[in-house]
Amino acid sequence: MPVSFSVLFFGVFKKQGFCERMISVLTAGLRNRKTGKPAPQPASRTGASIQRFPAKALRQQKSNPASGKWTLYIAIAIVLGQAALAVYIIRSFSHSGASERYLVHNAIIYSYTGSETELRAPFDAFVVGSDGKFEAVGSSADLKQSFWHLNQFDARGAVVVPGLIDTHLNLAEHGQSILNANLRNAKSVKESLSRLVRHLNGNADIEATAGERRKWLLGWGWDHTIWTDGTGKFPTKMDLDSHPRLKNVPIALFNSDNTAVWCNVAALSVASITRHTKSPKGGQIIVDASGEPTGVLVGSAQMLVRNALSQRFSQDRENAVLAATKAVLVKGITAVYDVGSSLEDVQLYQRLLDKGKLSIRIHSAIQCSASTCDSLPPANEIIKTANDYLSAESIRLTLDGGLSTWSSLLHEPYSDDPDSTGHSFISVVDLETVLLKALGQGYHASLQCEGDAAISQALNVLEQVSKLHSNWINRIRLSGLSCFRTEDVDRMVSLGVVASVQPSVSLNRKQKKIRLGSGRLKAAEQAWKRMFENRVRVTFGGGGDPMNTIYAATANEAAEMEDVSQIWTRQQVLHGMTRNAAMSQNNMGRIEKGYFADFAMYTQDWVKDEENGGIIGDMELIGIEAVVTVVGGVVRHGQMKYTR
Repeated sequence: MPVSFSVLFFGVFKKQGFCERMISVLTAGLRNRKTGKPAPQPASRTGASIQRFPAKALRQQKSNPASGKWTLYIAIAIVLGQAALAVYIIRSFSHSGASERYLVHNAIIYSYTGSETELRAPFDAFVVGSDGKFEAVGSSADLKQSFWHLNQFDARGAVVVPGLIDTHLNLAEHGQSILNANLRNAKSVKESLSRLVRHLNGNADIEATAGERRKWLLGWGWDHTIWTDGTGKFPTKMDLDSHPRLKNVPIALFNSDNTAVWCNVAALSVASITRHTKSPKGGQIIVDASGEPTGVLVGSAQMLVRNALSQRFSQDRENAVLAATKAVLVKGITAVYDVGSSLEDVQLYQRLLDKGKLSIRIHSAIQCSASTCDSLPPANEIIKTANDYLSAESIRLTLDGGLSTWSSLLHEPYSDDPDSTGHSFISVVDLETVLLKALGQGYHASLQCEGDAAISQALNVLEQVSKLHSNWINRIRLSGLSCFRTEDVDRMVSLGVVASVQPSVSLNRKQKKIRLGSGRLKAAEQAWKRMFENRVRVTFGGGGDPMNTIYAATANEAAEMEDVSQIWTRQQVLHGMTRNAAMSQNNMGRIEKGYFADFAMYTQDWVKDEENGGIIGDMELIGIEAVVTVVGGVVRHGQMKYTR
């Protein structure tokens, strides 16, 4: 019903006192319906009997009590009509979900509008439509005039960016790191042990159980390369068992890039890992001079411990995913590329979606290997019902490990370990076979390759696959990319692959120099410069905290590199976490008409760096959070109070 007619409708009947009289007739009629007696005449607001109620109808009612029921029915119909109209009017001026429309104005908006280096949008307002997409963008004055009847939110100069997309995050693992002991940025073994003890103090149930039912103490985020009390070598089981309380519970601690796990004696015993246990392909059980396991397992060897933890992980999976989604929304992340997920994870996401609990968009990249690829169903059969929140059309293949654990596959030996060039987790033949099968099944592919040799191998295989399989452009991502050769950049361009980097979870320049040496490091930096000159599509992610990613990509490296022209700007990283990160999803990553209404709002303009007049310094980036995060038009974090 048009708003103008609704206002007239209400105004007329309010003036006539019609609603009050009909409600009085209705209630009186209900009281006298069983007796058959006519309902008494309702009084007007002045106390006098109703004079404007049709006299003929009243006389008929007195002479014919049965006619009272018709008066009752008419009253019911009118009151219900008024109630329905009231609901319509209220819904027209309120927002309670994606089905409502509203206007956001007076904002500083950063979004791709044609330039990858200048993202400041030429508009400061937008309308969210009833379909959860942007209905219009423009100036505040124009949109307020055209959409005057909608709820309006005055951003008061807040910064609004498209919903951020983390292209390298395992949701369940991230959630586990939130629910369990946090070892990120611990500067020593001693500090790590102190954090573990404090976690025990807050979780008495871990020490309360015994025998087969005893619980594990889990932790995430340790990084031995930044410890100040060691030589850069791996920690050991004896470090953990040096504390009496830590000795009595099985402990498994995963490092910052999930390439290694650190265990105590109790955990090794539960996982049945002894001096006789052989390292699996693509992994290594670190041993001492006598052949005894030291407590650290690298690469695929982690599965020996993860298998022992499978029941614990399964029980905690839903809580972990919900904790992770809540945490990333606070940071302004509205979608993740969920790397290394399992089919069971996808089924969990589907259940959460069906229950209305899935509050972010998830694109699952299912962990795959030469032995498991054959069991995967076609990509279009994993998600039964098409939707805008969940997809599982990618596989993930791991080619090597991380530089921090000396397991990245290099062309030349490590500078600090001349006898090693790292580890290959999959053969060239198996990689080509799996890729051809996966592409034939309709999947995209994400190849995790850190070292320059692993990247070269991946490109070699992709060149062969491109000759055997058509329609695969923009369906391949190379992630990791800690170091690579300049000549491989040209091949990335010709093959149309996407480069996904994780600056916040990879080694900084000083640490890379220890592993690679100054000459190889400088060549790798020149390769990065070549990548931007050749316009390779680059995305960013890792860690679930975009501000850490931006800081690591801009501030950390800028302080150390000799040629600062190689450094990413904040706007380049933002572009890599929005439009570039959208991959084949052409309706994500921009504030533009027809795109999903995913956006994040901040009180501080962190996008503008100091060279361009910004006031937020590098260190001030850390800890910045979104005040409002919206997915599909629905506020998922914070709140929006409308001005009308």
